[in-house]
Amino acid sequence: MRNECTNLNNSFIRFGGITLVKFGSFFITFLLLSPIVSFQPTQAEHVESASYIIEFTFPALLQSISDQSGKLVSNDFFLSTQSFPKIKQMLTNISLFQKDAITQILTIIDQEFTDQDMKQYQLLFNGVWLNHLSISAVKKIEQFSFVKRIEKDTKISISNQQVQSNSNTTIQADQKIDSTQVINDLSTNSGKNISIAFFDTGIDYNHPALSNVYQGGYDFVNDDLDPYDDQGHGTHVIGISSGQKTLNSTQQVKGIAPNASVYAFKVLDENGEGYTSWFLSAFERAMDPNQDGNLSDHFDIISISAGNPDGSISDMLSTAASQAVNAGITVIAAAGNNGPSMNTLSSPAIAEQVIAVGASIQHTRIAPYSSRGELARSTIKPDVIAPGHQITSTWPNNQYQTLSGTSMATPYVTGIVACLLEQNPLLTPSELQKILHNHANSLGYNATTEGYGLITTNKSFFLEPLKKVSIHSMQNINSEYMKINLSIPHIDTSINISITLFSAEQQFPQQIFQINKQTKTPYTAINLPIKQLNSGYYLLQINLTTQQSVSRLKHNIFLENDNQSLISYPHTISESTEFSCSINDYSLSTTPFFIFYVPLRTLQIKRGNTVTFNTPQIHLSRKEIRTAVLLIFIPQIPIRIEKHSIHVVNTDRN
Repeated sequence: MRNECTNLNNSFIRFGGITLVKFGSFFITFLLLSPIVSFQPTQAEHVESASYIIEFTFPALLQSISDQSGKLVSNDFFLSTQSFPKIKQMLTNISLFQKDAITQILTIIDQEFTDQDMKQYQLLFNGVWLNHLSISAVKKIEQFSFVKRIEKDTKISISNQQVQSNSNTTIQADQKIDSTQVINDLSTNSGKNISIAFFDTGIDYNHPALSNVYQGGYDFVNDDLDPYDDQGHGTHVIGISSGQKTLNSTQQVKGIAPNASVYAFKVLDENGEGYTSWFLSAFERAMDPNQDGNLSDHFDIISISAGNPDGSISDMLSTAASQAVNAGITVIAAAGNNGPSMNTLSSPAIAEQVIAVGASIQHTRIAPYSSRGELARSTIKPDVIAPGHQITSTWPNNQYQTLSGTSMATPYVTGIVACLLEQNPLLTPSELQKILHNHANSLGYNATTEGYGLITTNKSFFLEPLKKVSIHSMQNINSEYMKINLSIPHIDTSINISITLFSAEQQFPQQIFQINKQTKTPYTAINLPIKQLNSGYYLLQINLTTQQSVSRLKHNIFLENDNQSLISYPHTISESTEFSCSINDYSLSTTPFFIFYVPLRTLQIKRGNTVTFNTPQIHLSRKEIRTAVLLIFIPQIPIRIEKHSIHVVNTDRN
């Protein structure tokens, strides 16, 4: 759809009034003919069937024990022996509800289902997967009051690009890392006692570099206990995170966390493709590995080098991932390989609580294929970027292969998180996410391109970030200042605050200004001067440091400033004269189009930052005024269109 809109806009600009006439004629013809064109469902539409996931209104287990914000009441809830009977009772209630709901559904659609045509979900969300549902059956099911939503079982694919190269980059976990008294050294950690579930094509558990780290798994493609990798992608990914050096191999590839406990969940087939339902089943199993109802043994990390490029922050895959994070599992996912266009992140990486990973090249620049976030969201995505280009790692049948993509960058970050958890197992997913944000180095790109920046193992890590630091509120005091209220609870030392504002509508942002302040209070207010700023998107970066910790916030903000017009143009012009228009906006990354139109006269289109138009002869009387339209079209993401009115008067009026 994005490409179709772009093509339409390009056609509009290229052919001017001719295209508008043709398109307008087509549109009017379509509207005139639409009453006589049959839009009734065809016979094929009724017969065609597909798989669907149905979510019920009755809360799932994790929703039942969460507060209104979606956070678990206590992460220790699962560990309490007193809570176990309560959990069992909740699961029983969910099962009874599902039994009744499914009975009503099957009755109204009059359709038989085998065990292979149905899957039930109870932990992350309350729902059921049904196979071979016709569109008419789906419409009937939607009418039930206990049905929250229905989503087609979407295809999910791997996020990688294979690259053959003589110049390979191997992953080494024992890079030298600088350390001080307050900084922890990752090189002494290897992910020991940390469990990682990889959602991928499986694993070649016979590979010498992986056989000792593999602890088990499940094949959701073939529904058995043997997640053997018949594609290669999963084996490659796991090697980056947790591969071990082998004595008999010439390829000395060592993962970031070679002593972590690896579990392989095969959710992608031999073609690297799977379905949302397989991923949801894997999330349920990762939440309760032995399926005994006691969720205290859930995995520490879930690593996903795949995604749905057409997904959203609220689709079922993102919802399941977010619920897993609420339960205490750190979820790390590939941003996707749909760059360099903006707003191309895949789900579940797009979810706020999931750590989204983009790919870098040679630690110096962003990979062009690495997916980008969007300006319209205040949450910065991707979270970080990591080495992902031409990475050599394990491959089935005792082989090694070189691949590129955000798939390769994701397990790199997974290994780092495993090492951090080994140092401090009490770190929560949100704290780990913040630690990564704090220790990423900017490569100079826009936040929607690089997130917080590049994360590597040759980086020192503060393990005690300032907790619960947040922007309490932002508001325009007047036309000159924006007030930012920072919340920094439970501080007992002086904090240095540095606030920097960047332009956000360029690939390489420009710094506008920086404000420094020191505080010892839990709430502090800072006034940003905005009087001279043009309307548009900006990146607000806040660094807070003490002697023992560091924390960093990034937010995309939109300023609408009416005091200073970006467009310079005459408000009144005479007929049969020349006049100029210009745009004064440093943040523009593309050249704008100016469109000038006087009713019943030829449409004029010019491109440039400063353009000149000729006002047509209209033969107005001395008192007559004609209103013309000036459109400024800025072809960037998001598209900007400004509309202004210009009064055309008689030549001799003045």
